[in-house]
Amino acid sequence: MKHMTYTDAVNYIESVPRFARDTSLDNTRQLLALLGDPGKDMMLFHVAGTNGKGSVCSYIESMLREGGFHTGLFTSPHLVKMNERFKIDGEDVDDDMFLRAFLRVKEAWEMLDKGHPTYFEILFLMGMVIFEEVKVGAAVLETGLGGRLDATNAIAAAEACVITSISLEHCAVLGDNVRDIAAEKAGIMKPGVPCFYIDRDPEVSEVLEEHGRKTGSPVFSVSRDYAEDRIVITSKGMYQKENAALAFFTMTHLPDLRIPEETLLTGLAKAVWPGRMEEIAPGIFLDGAHNDDGIRMFAESAALISGKNENVLLFSAVADKEYGKMAATLVEKLSPACVITTQVSSERGVPHGELAEVFRALGIENVFSYPAVRGAFEHAVKEKGEKTLFCVGSLYLIGEIKGCASEVLANA
Repeated sequence: MKHMTYTDAVNYIESVPRFARDTSLDNTRQLLALLGDPGKDMMLFHVAGTNGKGSVCSYIESMLREGGFHTGLFTSPHLVKMNERFKIDGEDVDDDMFLRAFLRVKEAWEMLDKGHPTYFEILFLMGMVIFEEVKVGAAVLETGLGGRLDATNAIAAAEACVITSISLEHCAVLGDNVRDIAAEKAGIMKPGVPCFYIDRDPEVSEVLEEHGRKTGSPVFSVSRDYAEDRIVITSKGMYQKENAALAFFTMTHLPDLRIPEETLLTGLAKAVWPGRMEEIAPGIFLDGAHNDDGIRMFAESAALISGKNENVLLFSAVADKEYGKMAATLVEKLSPACVITTQVSSERGVPHGELAEVFRALGIENVFSYPAVRGAFEHAVKEKGEKTLFCVGSLYLIGEIKGCASEVLANA
């Protein structure tokens, strides 16, 4: 085989199935062992949930970094470049480090010879190798799907486990009701390791508390009032207060960290999470809300941001999401003056014309549809004028817009 390049590595990873090869973490654990158990000397923070995982991870990492820790951050998905999934002290890893980690992981699975790891397993293992190479003191890990059987759950220990808001998602894999999904997320709990969660849904809270008792994990809930009383953040998304509160509560209840609250609040204010009510130009917002619960929280924030100003909405979605309900929520909360639909490049993307018909059926008269994201964004920017433009509905959409936004806005 010819000498592998960074591009070769990315293309190889993209060709691998995304999730669960089987229902066991044994292979992942064996691969970690072959790699020298990266993570054994780090403080690990493990985060699961439906909405807000990435934001909570970003808040925790930023507070740790402000507190003097050398940090690693593993999240998903990426928006533009795969390197975004691995951050060292807040910066994406470079291509050389990415390639070195991939080659080490590839060598390990070839040595084990027990079946090929999945896309997500490869990336998780690469993250642990990278964090070990640069000797981070603390690493924050976001689950990919669920929790109990997620590749990240192969870690043996953690400083804390955090569970963000839970709603219906990936029902074919995780269960068709919030209790079953909560039980899967609760699978990241570990004996003696404190677990923190937002108390939003009595059914979810009951499941998490019961699982904590069974596993011997001390469980701490954060009330929604706590977010209103303690947290002031600069994010345009009001829903981020809950995520920030959960992260802050977690950090203040880990006394061994010895980070002053003032320092934690500074770190919280400095945190940046792309694609979450991100204002890329005056009055142009990107948000990766991609399920009904996320869309509802987004729409409530968007309505506050735009106030009495008219809205333009750019929307796209993937087929396994309830995009009809999402569209209905957006129309109800935002009453957009204009809707532009498009189709993301993923094979799961809903046809742009079909999405347009959904909005027309909801009573929106001014609807346009485009087969490619760039054309849709160009039209949306022209329609904006003095209005507020919100681009929402899929992380694929946000990634594609970020890939073309600078050029489109420069030519507008």
